[in-house]
Amino acid sequence: MIFQFEHTVPYFAVDENLKMKETYVFDLLLEVANRHGQFVNRGVKELIGSNMTWMMYKWRIKFVRRPSATEKISIRTWPSTFQKIKASREYELVDENGEVLVYGSSIWVLIDLEKGKPMMIPDDFRETFGLEKDAKAFFRNFDKFRYDVESSSVETFKVRRSDIDMNHHVNSVNYLEWMLETVEPSGKNLDEIEIYYVNQAKYGDIISSELASIEESEEEDIYIHRIYVKGEEEVYTYGKSTWRK
Repeated sequence: MIFQFEHTVPYFAVDENLKMKETYVFDLLLEVANRHGQFVNRGVKELIGSNMTWMMYKWRIKFVRRPSATEKISIRTWPSTFQKIKASREYELVDENGEVLVYGSSIWVLIDLEKGKPMMIPDDFRETFGLEKDAKAFFRNFDKFRYDVESSSVETFKVRRSDIDMNHHVNSVNYLEWMLETVEPSGKNLDEIEIYYVNQAKYGDIISSELASIEESEEEDIYIHRIYVKGEEEVYTYGKSTWRK
């Protein structure tokens, strides 16, 4: 089942070039997934009432063109797989002419709120969300990041109240924002990004967002991103971003 809603890009969601901010694109992808859940009576309120919630595990997003201020777009989503404890969801942003602007894939885990651990996805979710046979998936495979690359830049942030979501952890889009802050402006645009969440930061944590360069050329820059919490050696979130002219 493909679920979608229409949206006009507001001015507060664009950057200095009047193009939609990458973080707002991610906000819309989360929003369309939430609306799909509400439409089939499996929204946030219904899930929390049953002591469960979805948490983002991975996503990989391709930017073809960022829409401009006041542009009318459609945001689409559909499930592509349901496994034992993981589910995959696809996304598209399209313009009024049907041109695809952004597309991508995500992997989610259903969490038992009482135990704080992943749980088996109920059998009826496949039918409820309308999973079709041979549902289209943009990215079946996710990259294996080069974790051992030496960092070249680090930015530090404190987790604010406004960063916390309904699950009492940092919203998944904030990690993208922290990653992007480490990239120096170069005239290149974000072409593709993949994010892998290992652990959740909490209010008051001091975050270190680390950048490591894999490739830098006239046409293309590729970076590895790592996010830590001060005082802990474990990486909380990994990312890989590609920037092109």
